[in-house]
Amino acid sequence: MKYIFKNKNYIKVQDILTRISNWARRNQGDIILVAGVILISLLSFAAGYIAAEIRSKEPLQFEERSSSLTKPVLCDRIQHILGGKYE
Repeated sequence: MKYIFKNKNYIKVQDILTRISNWARRNQGDIILVAGVILISLLSFAAGYIAAEIRSKEPLQFEERSSSLTKPVLCDRIQHILGGKYE
């Protein structure tokens, strides 16, 4: 028999395995629930990663603003309220 030394007492390895298996039997439903949540999370992450790889686009490129667009553009309704064209 194998023994583990703990607090000046010897504990049988078989006793430890029995305690672990009893704990697993008592909490079987919770263990399955946690495993299911972890598996669903991993599958969701993988699906999102694959979808992002398929739909990969070129990065946005920003250019400097040209000098012809320095005046703000107002819609016709606001220009009408102001009484004419914006200048």
